Order: sequence, then structure tokens, then C-alpha cells
Amino acid sequence: MNDLKNRLFLKYLYFRCKQILRLLNNSLDYSVCLTVASIILYFIKLPDYIYLIIYFTCFSFLNKRRDTKFLAKLFENKSFLMQIQENLIVFAFVTLLIYSKITDFKILIFCFLWAILSPKISFNMDILQLKIIDLLPVHIFEWKSALRKNIFSYLILYILLFLSSYHPFTYIVMLLLVLSSFIEIYKYLEPKELYKSYFQKFSLVEKYKISLKVFNVIIIPPFILFGFINTLYSEFLLLFFPVNLFILEIISRKYKNYSDNRRIIEFNPVLLIILLIKSILIVPSLYSIRNNTQIANKKISVYVSN
Repeated sequence: MNDLKNRLFLKYLYFRCKQILRLLNNSLDYSVCLTVASIILYFIKLPDYIYLIIYFTCFSFLNKRRDTKFLAKLFENKSFLMQIQENLIVFAFVTLLIYSKITDFKILIFCFLWAILSPKISFNMDILQLKIIDLLPVHIFEWKSALRKNIFSYLILYILLFLSSYHPFTYIVMLLLVLSSFIEIYKYLEPKELYKSYFQKFSLVEKYKISLKVFNVIIIPPFILFGFINTLYSEFLLLFFPVNLFILEIISRKYKNYSDNRRIIEFNPVLLIILLIKSILIVPSLYSIRNNTQIANKKISVYVSN
């Protein structure tokens, strides 16, 4: 049995190498990018922290692979050895390119250890991440789906919102980016089965209430920090109300235009600007939300009754 697993181990490693070579051979974009990056790393001296970022980016990409569960079933305890081996191959390749130019060799030691430890850490973090996401209310299943796909992007965006609080301009720009990320979340339409099962238990108004509660738990801390740092610009805190209306606009528009024949509702920059203007003016936004809700409730009643 062990001999069989060892042979599978070697065959899988051979398959991965062959897969990479085939990808580089068939895709001009990937091969050009790798060649240009290799030339830059080999001939140009960069700051040491850039090398650290490159190592971390490579290992993060390898550790986030989608076949981790398959490897765990196929190789059991050896699945992490496979991932460690791939990390070490990448570590060796990058190190050969930059060895003569790196000044702080503690970075190499640290990245070598990270190449070995990161697969197990990443796996445990994924399990913890899923447990945390599962604690979120069922009413915001769109958020849960988005976070499962890429929680780190949203986490970085949220951290940047905090960091931008030092000035009104940077804060508003980051706030717009955060709001645009919610458009990305709510543009996907759920399957008819999920749509029906959800609205058989809850109303659209309940979804509004829970979604706003969770949203405000997230958005209030950055607003408080901004008000604390920028006491002379306290009027910007009034944006809290338009921001809430903007979220309601997105949700109500989603269910107003719901159809089980499509999966995505298109949002464009012009529509984003219109929604923002309506939210700032408040009254047009309230009217729009009320109208969208009435149309959405009629659709919901048809689906649920059927």
C-alpha cells in the first residue's frame, strides 16, 4: 500500500511539472510574464522587502489551490508533503534568481521555514475562516458566498478603509470602493430553489433589517475613527445615512429585477453614480426603495405561491 502511494506521489509530481510546462507552452501571456519577471529578478537589484513579498505571493498562490481536499483523500498524511515539495521547488527557483542580490539572508531562512509551514497553517486558517463565515446570519447569504471565495480581498479593503480615515478625500475614495464591492456581491442572483426556500421563511423587509444591522456593525467603527481624527470635518459623518440607503437600493433593485433565467444583474458606472446621487438626496432614494420593494414583493409572492 505504501509503495502504491509512493508511486502516486512521484507520478503526481511529474504530472504537476508537465502541467506547468504545457501551460507555459500553450499560453503566450503566462510564458512572457514568467520570462520578464525572471529577467527582472536576475538582472535588477530590488529592495529586500520586495523579495519577501514575492516569496509570500508565490506561497499564497500555491497554498490556495483548489485540489487540497482531493490531495488529502489521495495521499492522506502525505498531502502536505506534496504541497511543501512544490513550495520548496518555487523557493529554490526564486532563490537562484535573487541569491546574489539579497543582502539580508534572514529573509531566505524565514521564507524557507514559511515554505514548509505555510501549507498546514493555510489549511487550518481555511477551516477557521469557514467556521467564522458560517456564524453569519442566513439573511446575508450573498456575503457568505463572497467571503468563501475571497475573504482576504475584503479584509484588506476593510483595513484600507480604516487607514484612509486620516483625511476626508482618501476616506471618501475608499468608502466608494467599499460600496462598489457590495455591488459586486449583490449582482449575483441566487438559484430559484434558494430564492423560494428563503422567502418562504422570511420577508424582504426582514432581509433589509438584518443586512443593514450587519452592514452597520462593519461600517460604524471606521466612521467613528474618521470623526475622532477629523473633528473639523464632522459633517462628513452625515454620509452614514446615504450609505445605508445605498445598500438598500442595491438589495431592492436586485429583487425587483430577479429572474431565475439569469445569474447576474449588470451594474455599470453610470448606474453607480445615479444610485449615489439618489442616496445623497435621500427622498428619491426612499421613493425608489419603496417602489422596488413593492415590485419585488409581487415577484416573491408568485414564486412562493407556485
